[in-house]
Amino acid sequence: MWSDTNVDLKMYNPARVVKLKQGMKQRTAIEDAGYNPEKDYLKFEMRVKKPYKLNLGRDVLVEDLQNQDSLNKIQEILLSQYNRLQAMKELLKPTDKKNYNATDIVVGEFAKVLMNEGKPISEAKKQIYQAIRDADCLSKQDKDSRRNTIKKSFDKLQEAELSEWDVSNKIMESLDNENKTKNGVEGVD
Repeated sequence: MWSDTNVDLKMYNPARVVKLKQGMKQRTAIEDAGYNPEKDYLKFEMRVKKPYKLNLGRDVLVEDLQNQDSLNKIQEILLSQYNRLQAMKELLKPTDKKNYNATDIVVGEFAKVLMNEGKPISEAKKQIYQAIRDADCLSKQDKDSRRNTIKKSFDKLQEAELSEWDVSNKIMESLDNENKTKNGVEGVD
């Protein structure tokens, strides 16, 4: 969950909520409406603390939700709120198992954790090098050997340009398709 003065943003798996909080009768009704308990779902929920700010200082009324111009404006605001979220950063996945050993896995996962805390990959490298320097039980030769092994693992890491978790493009496509359908332009490109 993420909050600021205007909104609370929350992402969760609604399938889990259905399993935990719904009785069999409600679950059956939900499944009859198209819900598949075998699929993975993601719900993005935004609760606006001051909805009047979305509507030029006046309360949002039901009639506003029926007015296409108002809906378009609200969609833009919601999309801009979504875009404030930062997608999880990813590393390129290895393609050759011969060049992907246990050290590479650990180094990659550690680097991803720090990347998603807003730190560069080089920070992970610094921290591991410091741990090697601090190991009093290792000789200089042992430390050099371990540092070389770690360096080789870090040299393999490449940050992916796009995150598989970023659904911005899918949201934009969905909105475009919805607008085309509403305007009677479906199927025309």
